[in-house]
Amino acid sequence: MSTLKTTQQLIDYAISLYSSGNFKEAIIDIEKLIRDNPNESKLFNINGACYYALGDFDSAVDNFMHSIALNSDYAEAHFNLGGVQQDLEQSHEAVLSYQRAITIKPNYPEALNNLGGVFNELLQFSNAIESYEQALRVKPSYVEAHFALALTYQDTGQLNEAFEHFKKTTELKPNFAEAHNNLGKILISTGDFGSAINYFNNAIELLPNFYEAHNNLGTALQGLGQLNEAVKSYQNAILINPNYLEPNYNLGLAFQELGNVELSILSYEKVLNINPNYPEAYHNLSYLKKYSSNCNNALTSIK
Repeated sequence: MSTLKTTQQLIDYAISLYSSGNFKEAIIDIEKLIRDNPNESKLFNINGACYYALGDFDSAVDNFMHSIALNSDYAEAHFNLGGVQQDLEQSHEAVLSYQRAITIKPNYPEALNNLGGVFNELLQFSNAIESYEQALRVKPSYVEAHFALALTYQDTGQLNEAFEHFKKTTELKPNFAEAHNNLGKILISTGDFGSAINYFNNAIELLPNFYEAHNNLGTALQGLGQLNEAVKSYQNAILINPNYLEPNYNLGLAFQELGNVELSILSYEKVLNINPNYPEAYHNLSYLKKYSSNCNNALTSIK
């Protein structure tokens, strides 16, 4: 009895090493335990989790498979195997692993959520939505599932549903900057620029270097005709990420709308330096250069 207790204590200690991020130390202890307990499936699952965390996917798969061979009804080992397969872009295999985990443990929200993620990768959006919704039926406060479901609804053009789940995400986790940003994007698409600005400001307050939110804020401000403020937002996005195409292009549009041809040209030229295959920037640049040339010719003829 005392030996079993000692073994369990050692397992608990190894788990504590894993939980604190000491994966290499945990592996050393676990593999000692495996030598003494070669038929303990839990040890192989923990060992696999440590290798997975270290990025050694081959060793992780070997351990998870060994764990499953010892106990085919070990839902967590199937789930963990699915995670490695998903990272290895073995999507169909990951689906099967998650489904096995769910068959064994039907109310397994993490497996249902991850299954939804794989279905998304396979562009099977209706299956993804169903999996996320099942996860939320099991665990209504599952923030990640609300956010993932909202993204899927957004990607498939179901904006009302997307808005509802992004909003729920921010209610459950108010500091979720990406959810605030996405709420703003949906409001831009409906023309509600004023409300969108509030969400983008929330996102930026939570994550000051969130360059996409700075760009989106600029778009909303431009939509309201606040061009000088929009310029500042685009410039903030560019300052954080100089090679981010969208704010450079949007900055060109804003300068063009302000009548500042020279700065607009510079912005479009930067876009084409980053990506020569940007037809809108090329078209606008050509137009402005032609316009600028015509203006100069007119001035010359006046003189």
